[in-house]
Amino acid sequence: MSNLFPDITGVLYEEEQSKLHEIAKTTTHPIVNIGVYQGLSTAQLASGTKQSVYAIDIWDERPAGYVPSKRDLMRGYHLKKTQDVFLENMEKHGLTNVIPIKGNSKVVGKTWDTPIGVLFIDGDHHYKSALSDYSLFAKHIVVGGWLAIHDYHIKDVRRVIDEIIIPSGLWTDIELTETLWVCKRKSCTTADAKPPMTYWIRHHQHKGKPIEDALISQGWQCSDAPDIALFDTARNKPIERRFRRGGATLVVYPHTAIAGWWYDGILEPPNGFSAILAIGEGQKEVQNIITPNIRVETIGWSYCPILPFQKPKAIKQILFAPIHPSLNGKLRSEAKDVNVRVYKRLLEMKGVQINLRVIGDLEKNGLWHSPDVTTTEAQPDGSYAEIDSADLVIGEGMFLSLAVARGKPAIGMNQRVTQKVNWSGRVPKRWNEYNHLQAYPIDFDDADLPELIDKAVDESQVSNWKKRFIGEQLQPEHLSNVLKDIRNEHAKQREQ
Repeated sequence: MSNLFPDITGVLYEEEQSKLHEIAKTTTHPIVNIGVYQGLSTAQLASGTKQSVYAIDIWDERPAGYVPSKRDLMRGYHLKKTQDVFLENMEKHGLTNVIPIKGNSKVVGKTWDTPIGVLFIDGDHHYKSALSDYSLFAKHIVVGGWLAIHDYHIKDVRRVIDEIIIPSGLWTDIELTETLWVCKRKSCTTADAKPPMTYWIRHHQHKGKPIEDALISQGWQCSDAPDIALFDTARNKPIERRFRRGGATLVVYPHTAIAGWWYDGILEPPNGFSAILAIGEGQKEVQNIITPNIRVETIGWSYCPILPFQKPKAIKQILFAPIHPSLNGKLRSEAKDVNVRVYKRLLEMKGVQINLRVIGDLEKNGLWHSPDVTTTEAQPDGSYAEIDSADLVIGEGMFLSLAVARGKPAIGMNQRVTQKVNWSGRVPKRWNEYNHLQAYPIDFDDADLPELIDKAVDESQVSNWKKRFIGEQLQPEHLSNVLKDIRNEHAKQREQ
């Protein structure tokens, strides 16, 4: 078939246009076209059917500060008139069955409930956007209906197809025309067709992202009505109740690198949750003491690639990450005290470069500027480039664990001191029952700094702690299987 619409600007090979027109002829259900531009694909679809064709695009909407890329300039996206051109093209060719929907497909898809005969995806080609378009709309494709995705040659688009769509077992009659990937929906009763597991996650800093990425890689789809709802802490009661009423299984994922000590008399235990996820066997042991009536499962370390221990030839650069205040600027007195003592001792050292990584106001950390120190203002974002550049790290909490995971000699702070909440001063009730199990074996207050450095560069001093509290790298398949098992157990309990 020759190009029926040579006057409409678009980026489709003639063979791709023909394929869209061909599959449109076969459907007895509405068609959805995501990513429309001036309407070339829409015209090919609409001219092949009497069914409604829903054309979804943001058209001329651009975020504040938008700067057109070379691709935008080439295609005229920057001219702010593409919707007008689209409407003129549809009217000119008498395509009255086209229904324009101006909006982001991520928003439109959340409330979509119309059966689809043909779904053509050609919107944002980034991985998460392409996956979102598939997740939100493809579930509405009728048995025997068509899924067509443009630009298979683009890496992120190809990942969605190869890693998510094909392994789902829901599709047959797969073919590729130029860069147009097409398949047909199997019967729902097909033995190998499995509906995807769904999740929702409340993000805290950087800590939920690797878990979400792992689930996506296993074919899970984000949903507002999920199988599993993941929270970093159990303190969002209205949201928790909403998901619980909807039948979701509630699970706590690691808020930080240590066990959730805040459930020891500070926050209410997550009694309505089905499980708590822990990084390693060490955290699991401690968490079972704190919350003995809740299932605890290990999932592995996810915050950075784990490296073997690296003994430096000499200690020339020390990275000091003081215990930082909360967002409200408050810092417990014992944390500020150890910050000051470590800093003063470091300033006394000769022939060593001291790098200070500070979060928040320097004074609220209890510290001050020194011409002999290189200071970096940081964020709690999980970055570890500074760790990799150091010969030795002094820190606490998440940053200390990051250093150990990256194979660096490290010295802890306040490992024997009872933890307190910055803003209230409240302490856990049974800290002494479990802190000895989780404390890092080398603490600043154990000895003078040269002796501590000698211990820190000796791998045997920390190897067991690393094995128990850093453990193995998170494996997406293991995480997926753990959550499926938790979900199945929850379902059985609800039936009883």
